[in-house]
Amino acid sequence: MGGLSIPEISCIICSEPMDISVDLSADENGKAVHEECYVSRLLRACRTAAIEELFNTLKTMQPPNLNCPQCGLALSRMPATFFLANGKAWEIPLPVCTYCNPAETVAGPPMEA
Repeated sequence: MGGLSIPEISCIICSEPMDISVDLSADENGKAVHEECYVSRLLRACRTAAIEELFNTLKTMQPPNLNCPQCGLALSRMPATFFLANGKAWEIPLPVCTYCNPAETVAGPPMEA
C-alpha cells in the first residue's frame, strides 16, 4: 500500500515551504505562516502606523519661530519630503539657517512661514 503524499504548504508571507511538524502557525485569516514571518509583518505594520502618525502630526503643527544656535539669526523653513515604502509622502518644513548653511548646501527654496 502506498502512503498518501502530503501536499506542500507554503507560507503566505514568504512563499517558502512549511514544515508542518514544526510550523503550526496561521495568520488572522487562517492561512499558514512561519511564526517569524508573521511577527515581522506585525512589527512592520506597527512601525509604519507610528511613522505615519508622526508625519501627520508634524504636518499639522505650527512650527515655532526658532533662531540658529550658532549665529542667532531666525531660521528659514525648507520643504522636505518624506516617503514611505507604501507610497505615502509628507512635505514637512524643516528649520534651516541660510546664513550658516548657504543656498548651495541646501536644496530648494524656503517655505512661507
